[in-house]
Formats: sequence, structure tokens, C-alpha cells
Amino acid sequence: MVRVAQEQGSSYPRVRRIGALLVIVVVVLVVVIVVTRGDEQTTGSGDASATASTTVTEDGGDARVVRIDEGDPRRERRVVITIIEDYTCEACAAFAVQYRTVLRSLVTTFDAAVEHVPVAAEGDAGALRLANASLCMAGDSIEGWMAFRSAMFELGTIGAGAAMVTDAQLVRIAQATGASHGVTECIAGNRHASGIEETSARWSSDGVELPHIELNGEPYAPESPEELAAHVRGL
Repeated sequence: MVRVAQEQGSSYPRVRRIGALLVIVVVVLVVVIVVTRGDEQTTGSGDASATASTTVTEDGGDARVVRIDEGDPRRERRVVITIIEDYTCEACAAFAVQYRTVLRSLVTTFDAAVEHVPVAAEGDAGALRLANASLCMAGDSIEGWMAFRSAMFELGTIGAGAAMVTDAQLVRIAQATGASHGVTECIAGNRHASGIEETSARWSSDGVELPHIELNGEPYAPESPEELAAHVRGL
């Protein structure tokens, strides 16, 4: 009992410190996004395009997948790379950084598309809100989604950042990456939460470890970016 009381009593200064750190992180993220936004734009030049795809459900459909594609998104790709990721997962964040360049190259120079599936552990409201915000951003402005995704990983992997970030802060980051004011309602209303929960439950029941990678629906564990590129190009 004494131990519990001590932990509870010491939690408030820690919460304040995390809150103050989170404010600083959000400000820094917004500045970095504004300065380097072009480096992480999803789309390329010319007729290149990226799309946020939708998984149809019985209740009319709900966005659950962000598909990065170039050219005509209606055309079937030779290889579809699927990435199941949680924004509070450090291994997922590391994968995103390590494989970012090679995935972009496969989309722009090879007949491949990349599908990102944001998930959240059961009961993790913070991770769920970050995943929801990601889908909101993709639906509003796919061009800036990749930079927004990087920001979600930054927030999700700094202690209790995912649990403490506010809707206003998420909206601010979304607008810094190119979203319209319409993204506010989607983020505040947690519009995609139910769909994310269903998707997360499916992958959780399959017992996969994150990040989970699939090539054309088959599980695959890449050893390095170079090995992934060689394998995909050989399919």
C-alpha cells in the first residue's frame, strides 16, 4: 500500500514533465515538417499519383489501408508490399526509417505498390488515436501523408507521448503536412477507430510480430533494404 501511494504521489511531476516535453516535440515536428516537407512527399512528378485505398466492409466501408502507388492506381501491380505497423512500436519506427528509401524506389522505378496498415494494441487508446489520425491525414491529403506518418512514429515512441498528445496537436501537425481544416472533425471524432480495432484484432489473432511484412499476401522477413529490393525485383 505504501509503495502504491508513493508511486501515485510521484506521478504528477512526471506527467507535467512529459507534457512539457510533448509540447516541445510537437513544435519541433511542425518546424521540421515545414522546412523539409518536400523530402517526404508521397507523390512524385509528372503523372505520378498516390492513393489512400479503402477496405470495403458490410456497413458501407471504412478506410483501413494507406496505399502508396504511382501511375494509374486502378492497374494491378506485380508486387504489393504490405506493412502492418503500430506507431507506438519502436521496431516499426526503426523499420520505417531504414526501409523508407528502398520502398520509395520500388514504387517509383518498379511495378510495385506499398500498403500501410496502421494498427493498435487492444486497449491502447493512444496508439488508436495516432492510427486514426494517420488515416484521417491520408484521406485528406495523401501528398503529405509520409511526413505525417514519420511524425506519428516520433510521438508514439517518446514515453507516454501517444497517450498525452491532444487532438489540437495532431491537427496542427496534419495541417503542417498539408491537410485542410476538414481533417479536424475526422481526428477529433476518431472516425476510423472501429475499423482500426477490427483490423488490429485480426492481426493480433494471427499472432504476428510487428512490423509484419507481406509480399503479395505472403509473410516475408527482409534481412536488409538491399535484400528486400533484390527479392521484390525478382518476383
